[in-house]
Amino acid sequence: MKSKVYPSKVITTARSIDVTKLPWILYIDKKSLPIFGGIYFVGTDEEPKAYIGKAECFKSR
Repeated sequence: MKSKVYPSKVITTARSIDVTKLPWILYIDKKSLPIFGGIYFVGTDEEPKAYIGKAECFKSR
């Protein structure tokens, strides 16, 4: 699989995001997810950034 190459501005912006200040929801409350799209990450206490993705609709994802 070929790795994506991102512009340095994108990488700098991504590294500056404090994920502890982002909105969050417990998996058990997934019915409360919004219907709009966005970028999200999934993790646990042991692996806070286990998966990062994007969705058109969080609720259906």
